[in-house]
Amino acid sequence: MATVRTVQETRPIPGADLIELSVVDGWKCVTKNGECAVGSPAIYCENDSFLPVKAEFEFLRRSSLNTMDDREGFRLRTVNLQGQISQGLLLRPEILGRPYLLGEDVTDDLKIVRYEPPIPACLGGEVVGSFPSFISKTDEERIHHARW
Repeated sequence: MATVRTVQETRPIPGADLIELSVVDGWKCVTKNGECAVGSPAIYCENDSFLPVKAEFEFLRRSSLNTMDDREGFRLRTVNLQGQISQGLLLRPEILGRPYLLGEDVTDDLKIVRYEPPIPACLGGEVVGSFPSFISKTDEERIHHARW
């Protein structure tokens, strides 16, 4: 859910002075201006990540506060900011407080888990999670268009 990756591209957002678009492995994320530089490492947190309530993530409170299994946290999902799609969250690797390696999985270090929405009672055990039972599941990576 959270890995150290390299920022491949940054683009200005027309009409936005404080934010820009950063691209990591084809995923687009809205970031603060100057926070991510091309070629620099960043922690990419995928959609459906459930981040714990910590001071470092409080900026997400207004838009992403949610509850899962009776605990509060911040659920990441695709959002539209200033007309730009943001498909996750980029964090500075310094948040780890330790050395890191490119490609390293830091999900456990940041105490991030996968968000699982509650199963509606009306479904009465006919599904596992929120995925329809009549569609087969695979372990394949999510598909996205790598070039926008």
